[in-house]
Amino acid sequence: MSKNNTASIEKISQWFHDGKYGVMMHFLGDYRESDEAWNKRVDAFDTDALAAQLHEIGAGHLLFTISQCGGRFCLPLATYDLILEQNGFGHSLCSKRDLIADLIRSLDRYGIRLMLYAAAEGPVAGDLKKIFPWNSDPTTGEVPGPKGNHTLYWHSMLREISLRYGKKVCGWWIDGCYGIYPEFSDLKHPYSIALIDALQAGNPDSLTALNCGIDIRRVSEAQEYTCGEMDRYERTPESRFIDGMQWHVLTYLGPWWSDRFCAHSTRELVNYVRTCTDKGGVVTLDVSYLENGTIVPEHLEQLKQVRRFVKEKESFTDDEIPESADYLAHMSELEMPEIPADFVNIAPGKKATATSMFNEGYSPDKAVDGDLTTGWAPGITNPGELYWQLDLGEATDVAGVEYFTRGVNSCERRNFELRGSLDPEFKTWEVLLHQDDFPLPDGRHWSAVYDAPIRCRYVRLVPNGRFCIPFASEVRVFVRQ
Repeated sequence: MSKNNTASIEKISQWFHDGKYGVMMHFLGDYRESDEAWNKRVDAFDTDALAAQLHEIGAGHLLFTISQCGGRFCLPLATYDLILEQNGFGHSLCSKRDLIADLIRSLDRYGIRLMLYAAAEGPVAGDLKKIFPWNSDPTTGEVPGPKGNHTLYWHSMLREISLRYGKKVCGWWIDGCYGIYPEFSDLKHPYSIALIDALQAGNPDSLTALNCGIDIRRVSEAQEYTCGEMDRYERTPESRFIDGMQWHVLTYLGPWWSDRFCAHSTRELVNYVRTCTDKGGVVTLDVSYLENGTIVPEHLEQLKQVRRFVKEKESFTDDEIPESADYLAHMSELEMPEIPADFVNIAPGKKATATSMFNEGYSPDKAVDGDLTTGWAPGITNPGELYWQLDLGEATDVAGVEYFTRGVNSCERRNFELRGSLDPEFKTWEVLLHQDDFPLPDGRHWSAVYDAPIRCRYVRLVPNGRFCIPFASEVRVFVRQ
């Protein structure tokens, strides 16, 4: 019987289904980080303490990164060392400690399964891209995807890892398998099948999924479950299987991957996980962690409630679910004032510019056209150089502002400022509106009303922290009548 039919997949994924939910950790390193610093981080990870937490919250699995694209690995890897040496790199980028082996040992005490995360691109940061050539820019004219020895190198590394841990690695989640690459645009493409063959070299029954982005669908005929990357708690399964695969979704507890805040109501979280698992799906929740590798207290408390209401209670009401103190504290800071009836928006028709735009359909003027269904989106620009700017035409006493975004992703609702200045170069400015790392909840917009008007001619929208990709649906600038 082929493993790629639903009956076979049902059998090998039964443990995954029965576990209902698990935890993901992005344990990442960059090759530009010193060997000493990387080994110190790896050595500080307390696998026993983490395993005890995962048992406490009822997690069925841990999805853990061996590496992303930065080049550092949290395990010794002879194949990688040899590749680097042959290409004149000079030193190992692997940790001395085998963190994966220690995780397996600690998790085994509680019967918790280990799954591993890697990126299809392999180690491609900076200088490493010369060794592992991969074109990720479709505008270059060159066909996107792996080049040169990339496939030989990367697949041999993955095969070594799979053979080392054998049946102790129960699954793989592979990022970056996007449709712009021919290798992932055809369900029967030999590349994706060869990739999964390398992943399953040590355990033919390990579950594999290839991530096509924010979606829940099949990328290769050889995969057994969906990657299911999601940025909002929306998609739920109709049944356990979708297109013959185990339905699975991966999302985050924080505002972004590995972020510490509780960005979602515990009630929303519990109800989402319960709905997905009651219908046969599996949910993996990315968490933030401390230097010793344990889950931060804020996320741990929410996950305890997930266990209580997903695994221990037959039924419940929302009133029974205690709310996260962290979530409530941040929400209380996000009260927005009403814009007075005598305020007039003077932004429409004013000249808007930006350092970049995604394409003509997302031009700067779309943010002041009065239509909340349109907006400005940036193109590829260094975050430190990115901004959208409005010229009010003359020095103006600004009484308040409103800012709308489409709310598709939390990175559009965090870490930005609206600034006002009399200087088009913004050598000096005043803050008109500020949003920090905690995102404004989806469906809400920002407003500010000033006790004393702020005099400015120019208004500038700028990212003001990590993981901000602004989308300005509408910027309103008010004066009093």
